[in-house]
Amino acid sequence: MSGRTRKHSTPLDREARLELASSIRQARLQAGLTLEELAIRIGFASYKPLWLVETGRMPIPPEKTRRLEEVLGFPSYSILWKECRCRLLHLGFDVDNALEGEERVRAAADPAMPGPAPEEAQASPPLPMSGDVGHQADNHGHQVRQEEVDQVNLLLP
Repeated sequence: MSGRTRKHSTPLDREARLELASSIRQARLQAGLTLEELAIRIGFASYKPLWLVETGRMPIPPEKTRRLEEVLGFPSYSILWKECRCRLLHLGFDVDNALEGEERVRAAADPAMPGPAPEEAQASPPLPMSGDVGHQADNHGHQVRQEEVDQVNLLLP
């Protein structure tokens, strides 16, 4: 057994993973492809990894996201973004609230932009995304290991 500890998923993490898995499965079925056919088209040696992705049990390997988008007709980087979101949620980052916070800050800076009143706008703490983060606490006080940050960085274009 390795010295790595397994990070437990959260309800938000599971929900995001299952939502992504469901959208991939629906797109595959609409395209009239079997698991085996799609697996071959995106470069898997067997259908099993794709089945694990479609059931939400396995993340999408970063090198497969672009091909999956092309074959299933998803907009560029849409699966990549959703996969990044799933991984960040799994690491404990409150991605959705951070992004909403940025919208509030932009709205406060530009009164013509629709959004909440400026007094409601608050900046969100930046998400540690660069390789020089090291061991650092995320928004929930969990320790983030460098290897976890590196995993997320692999997904970014």
